[in-house]
Amino acid sequence: MTYEHKVAIFLDRFQRAPEQERLTLQAASTKQECEKMLVKLGVKGIVTTRIKKYDSLNKKLKDMGHDPEFVEWVAKGHDIRLHEEMGDLAGVRIGLFFPDDVVKLTAEIKRSFTVAHLFGTVTGGREAAQGRNTDVEKHTRGAWRSLGVHGEEEDWEFYGYKSWQMVVDWKNPPHPELKSLRVEIQVGTVVTQAWAEVQHNIIYKRPDDILATPTMRRIIDAVNGLAITTDIMLRELERSLEIAKGEAKERAKRPFKNGEEFSEWFRKTYLDQMDAHERQKWEYPPSWASSLVEICCNERGYGGVPGACPEDLGRLIRSRNLLQTRQATHLRTNAYQKLDIAMLLLQAIGYDFGANDNLGYGVAEIRRDQYGSGATGNEYLNLRM
Repeated sequence: MTYEHKVAIFLDRFQRAPEQERLTLQAASTKQECEKMLVKLGVKGIVTTRIKKYDSLNKKLKDMGHDPEFVEWVAKGHDIRLHEEMGDLAGVRIGLFFPDDVVKLTAEIKRSFTVAHLFGTVTGGREAAQGRNTDVEKHTRGAWRSLGVHGEEEDWEFYGYKSWQMVVDWKNPPHPELKSLRVEIQVGTVVTQAWAEVQHNIIYKRPDDILATPTMRRIIDAVNGLAITTDIMLRELERSLEIAKGEAKERAKRPFKNGEEFSEWFRKTYLDQMDAHERQKWEYPPSWASSLVEICCNERGYGGVPGACPEDLGRLIRSRNLLQTRQATHLRTNAYQKLDIAMLLLQAIGYDFGANDNLGYGVAEIRRDQYGSGATGNEYLNLRM
């Protein structure tokens, strides 16, 4: 059987409904798996799929027919589908918001799939100019070269599209019919992928048979430069976010200096997130804020008293559902109808307002008055929780 005959059989099978349905299922299943990976990693990105067009595959196989190694490979009886260049019959493209997430996601992909062919870093058909230029006429040309639609040489200032590409097999396919199918996965950034789509549509697809002029190519090249710059800025933004997260964790462990600082934290963290009706139920600033901070600073860790820091007090607010309280707190009389978060927190750690009205009231005394003199520290913690 000749090479041409084998290719014809392969193309005929490719365009039939059963094969198209299998490829569509392969792409959709891979997309779903990749989206799960993004959620697992906490990575932001957009996943799209595509199935290779018949005309595109036909042209590709005709071009590959000029490669003696490929023709010989097919002649030996190998399945054309298993050739590394046929891995893109079904494809998944993942555009990530931050460039450094490419490494994280690629590692996760390798856990779910077996890499059949690794192309690695792939650029959009441009190659760096070789050697030193000694021709002044070429001095203004860009450092990157590519071939145009008619084989003419084009120069560019920027390298174009860049992605990490691999062809994979399922380790545990979700459907039996996907066992023998492969899929190409491209991982890049949203910004450069958007630019690549624009370039492809204008220069290669040529809408309405419009030829790209030198000016249009220079504009596309300049936009590519902006896309590359954007990726660089996004990398720095991601690093700045990580630094900011670390600083936020440190601030969460830092004790409040006074009641005013606690009140400001409560307002920004909780009150500002409430609607106007709910916010009106809360006293601001809390009357007992200074007392809360002083007690927590002096008695931290004794009998389970939390530290006077956002992390500890925030955890207590959440664990006791203090923001869901609908019963007004009072101090001696019923004159105060609004909720005082500092008072609720003091009550949560065992402070007895009825028996004491000064800060000399120790935690041990709080335990005795509320739970009896026989309550041990552990019993007290169990009662409170």
